[in-house]
Amino acid sequence: MEIILSYFDQILSIFSMDKTLRNPSVHQILSFNNRVFEK
Repeated sequence: MEIILSYFDQILSIFSMDKTLRNPSVHQILSFNNRVFEK
């Protein structure tokens, strides 16, 4: 499970750095992942 979380963490950081990926779909994915990580 930790491996999966770190994998998503890398993806999130990539999305954060790439400003061109600011799509509604990407935003929803990031929001969804943030909610999952909070639990």
